[in-house]
Amino acid sequence: QVAKKNISKMKRLAKQVPANCLHKYLLLKAEFDILKGRYAIGKKNYQKAIEFAKKEGFLHEHALACERAGLAFYSCNGAKEDPSLDTADLPGSKFLSEACILYKEWGAHAKVKQM
Repeated sequence: QVAKKNISKMKRLAKQVPANCLHKYLLLKAEFDILKGRYAIGKKNYQKAIEFAKKEGFLHEHALACERAGLAFYSCNGAKEDPSLDTADLPGSKFLSEACILYKEWGAHAKVKQM
């Protein structure tokens, strides 16, 4: 319930200030979707969060979205909600590699080392 409430708040903010909040809302939604086993929807929301964070120039949040997507795809490891979900076309390692590049570019060297 708390998660749903906070996602709803972020959705309202995303409608008011999409340039600053839409990618955050989509990332929260993706995390919740994966948690609830809605892998196909989660995949799409991760991709949208990554796209919008990149578009708006939020380097650190672009990195975070890539990291979380990569970890989610590893944890799903082929779990499928429907036959159209194919994690092979967007493997977790691709997202994690991209996250490392972005974190390094942002200057978060300790994070890169931790990953």
